[in-house]
Amino acid sequence: ITTIGYFVTVSQCFDELYDTARVLKQSIEKNSYPLHPQSKYRAKLHAFIYKKDASIIHDCGKQLQAMDYHLLRRDVPVQRNAIAGNGYLRKHISKDGCCGMKELLKLHTFQMEEFSVAVHLDFDTLLLQPLDELFDAMMMTPLNTVARQRLKSFISPTSQIAD
Repeated sequence: ITTIGYFVTVSQCFDELYDTARVLKQSIEKNSYPLHPQSKYRAKLHAFIYKKDASIIHDCGKQLQAMDYHLLRRDVPVQRNAIAGNGYLRKHISKDGCCGMKELLKLHTFQMEEFSVAVHLDFDTLLLQPLDELFDAMMMTPLNTVARQRLKSFISPTSQIAD
């Protein structure tokens, strides 16, 4: 059984956070080993939290930990002045989306090399079935070739999947 790292970003506390975190957790667990008997993948839940925001760590963090989310306190991986060029992103990212620069916390998912697969989801995501076939296609295993061939039939003809 391989463990998949599931990650969310908590950039602000909001009233529905706990309910949405529970629903997301339940949908992941019901579609992972051991609750889904055919799944070959176990889930481990994590939450990125902006390390300089004590209120999020205190107010939201303890609740998420009680739900078995592992808290990962991080700084934004890129500072605004390090964004190349003088384009729209550099000028507006501080006010973009709900949380400005904190939106970039999710980029830390790419550094989670201890997992064969790391998946970042938003709290408004709901898994309805196991993602085993997708994970099989991403991993270098004997199932990889079969899974990748099967996925080709579902993908738009303009997309390419390497063999």
